[in-house]
Amino acid sequence: MPRGIRALLAMAFAAFADAASAIAAPAHAATYPKQGFHVAYGNSYTTGITTWYNRSLAVEGEIRVTAGNCRSVEVRLYRNNGAPMAPATGLGTLCNHDNTTKSHEFGVSHIPADVPGGAAYINICLMGRSVSDPVSETLTCKTYSNPSHA
Repeated sequence: MPRGIRALLAMAFAAFADAASAIAAPAHAATYPKQGFHVAYGNSYTTGITTWYNRSLAVEGEIRVTAGNCRSVEVRLYRNNGAPMAPATGLGTLCNHDNTTKSHEFGVSHIPADVPGGAAYINICLMGRSVSDPVSETLTCKTYSNPSHA
């Protein structure tokens, strides 16, 4: 094989090998801040993790309820200026008619926060009522700031 063709083949092979290694290299997924939460009222509570995306929020967790109570969890998203971004999003409800403590897992993978950087902060609220009362009220809320806004 003539020398010029060998050199051309060597260059083509090197270029192919570079392109193949670039394709085979794993892409690094963006990492998004995660933050734990815990909101309690008496012996009932909710606990879990939030994931703060650029224009949305994901929440997963658990709610535990004592006997004779109904509890639900809501998340409320806010802008930097304190204005709410949307109505509260219900995450989970559990009513306990027994004399035990019960738990229920919940997860919402996409709560819109459609501004650059997402919500500035959120309130996670524990709502409640007795088993016989149809009206729920806010029992307690806890505020969590977006870690990427710090």
